[in-house]
Amino acid sequence: MIAVRKRTRAVQDGQQMLYVGTRKSFLYYIRKDWQLYFLLLLPLLFTLLFKYGPMLGLVISFKDYKIIKGFLDSKWVGFDVFKKIFSDKHFWEACRNTLLLNGLAL
Repeated sequence: MIAVRKRTRAVQDGQQMLYVGTRKSFLYYIRKDWQLYFLLLLPLLFTLLFKYGPMLGLVISFKDYKIIKGFLDSKWVGFDVFKKIFSDKHFWEACRNTLLLNGLAL
């Protein structure tokens, strides 16, 4: 059996002594329950990768993205790419075909 030693400190309140427990640090609780935090790691990584990762692609869609320059050094173009796509006649044909095929699949 493991003996548990509780840390206390004495505080004098008037004429009697009170024994008050000391506050434990955050690291104490992490070390104590490290298995629970380890189990939490996989869902946290999943959320970061598959829920917040696509937001990076959203920002890239507003840039003139070049792989060599990378994400941060690519020039910001805003809606210019979208104006170019929506003004193309083939886009509307592809959009119509996609909606038609999805409607037939119902």
